[in-house]
Amino acid sequence: MSAGDCVVDSSVPFVTTAFSVALTQRRREPNLLRVLGFAGLVAGQGGVGGTSTVAAQQSVVITPAPPVLVVGQTFRLNAKIKDAARREPPQDERTWVSSDTTVAKVTSVGLVTAIARGEATFTVAIGKLAGSTSVHVLDSLVVGGSNYVMYSVGSYLANPTQRAWFEPGNMRPVIGTYHLDSMAVLNSKLGHLMPRHVANLQRVLELIRQIGYRRIVFRFDGQAASRSREWKAWDEVRYQQNWRFLTSTRAIIDSSLKNSGISLVYDLDAEGAGVDVGQQRAYVVRLWRDYTTSYGTEGTVGCSIALVPGRLTTAIADYDRVGPRPREYAFDIYGDELKTFTYVRRELEAAGGGEVRKPITVLEDFYNDAQSAKEIMQGRSELLLDITTVFQ
Repeated sequence: MSAGDCVVDSSVPFVTTAFSVALTQRRREPNLLRVLGFAGLVAGQGGVGGTSTVAAQQSVVITPAPPVLVVGQTFRLNAKIKDAARREPPQDERTWVSSDTTVAKVTSVGLVTAIARGEATFTVAIGKLAGSTSVHVLDSLVVGGSNYVMYSVGSYLANPTQRAWFEPGNMRPVIGTYHLDSMAVLNSKLGHLMPRHVANLQRVLELIRQIGYRRIVFRFDGQAASRSREWKAWDEVRYQQNWRFLTSTRAIIDSSLKNSGISLVYDLDAEGAGVDVGQQRAYVVRLWRDYTTSYGTEGTVGCSIALVPGRLTTAIADYDRVGPRPREYAFDIYGDELKTFTYVRRELEAAGGGEVRKPITVLEDFYNDAQSAKEIMQGRSELLLDITTVFQ
C-alpha cells in the first residue's frame, strides 16, 4: 500500500476520540497461542474416569477421564464392568446416552463429538449396571495479532515522539492511532468522521474483505473532553457527539462489510465498564441503554474492562440497571492471567444468570509471552472459562 492510500489529515485542530480495530485472520499462523485442541483434563466421577456402583462387588468404570473438548472435536470413551478385585467379568452389550445432544453426542461405541459449548453427561448401561461421566465443551481459541499500529509508521518506531509522528512522509495508521500521548487523530466534535477518514476507513474495510478476516473487533474510546470519566457533571452535548460518532461510524462499517461473512464485534467504550470515576458509570448505563434499544445485544461486548477485582461485578450491576447483559465479555489483562481469571470466574458465578458460560475475548495481553499463553490456557482447561479469542 502506498503512502497515498493512508492519508491522515494532521491539520485537524480538535482531537477527541480514539478508534481502533482488532483483527482475526482466517489463516492460522504459528504462534505460542495457536489454536489448541485441549490443554487439560476434567476429573470424571469416582476418580479416574466415571464410575457408578450398582452391586456390592461390581461397577462400571469409564476411561479415560474426558478432556475439555472444543467444538468439532471427537473423543473415545471406554466402559467396562469390574469387580472389587478389579477383574473383568463377562461384558454385556453397551448402550450410551447423552444428557444433551445439542452440546455433545455419543455413538453406540462411545465415540463423543462436541457440538456446542456447554456441559453434557454420558451414561452407559452394561446389562443391569450403569455408569456416567461428564464432558465440558468450549469454543476454539483463536488468536489475532496486535490491536495497535496497523501500518508502518516510519521513523516514529525509532523515535516515538509526537513530533516524529507528524513528520512528512511517515505512513500513519489509516483510521486512527492508539496510546500516543493520550491523543488520537480523529476529530469527533461534528459527531461523525471527516471525509478523509471515511475514505480511509472504507479502504481498510475493503482490504479486510479481500484478505478474508473472519472476526473484527471495533473499539471506541472517548479522549480528552469526550472522556466521561473526566466530566465533573453530566455533559449531554458531549454524550450526543459521542453517540452520533459511534452510530455513524458503525453505519459505514455495516454497509461496507454487508454479506461478507465476517463477524463484527463492537466495543462501545474501551476499558470503560466498571470504572467508578467522574461520570463514567452513568455514561456506560446511558450508552448501553441507547445502544441496546437501537441494535440489541448481538455483536457487542458492551464496554470492555481493564480487569481489577470487583470491576466486572460493578459493570454487570450497571448493565442490570438497563436490563439485558452483554452476550459476551471482553477484557484487557497484562500478567497474572490465571489469578485474574480466577476472580473473574468468582464474579461471573456470583452474578448468576449463566454468565460463567458466556464467551470471553481478551482484547489486550502481552505479545508472544509463554507464561501468558500458559495461564490463558489454564483459564480454559482448569477454570472452564470459554475464552474464545485472544489479541496480543
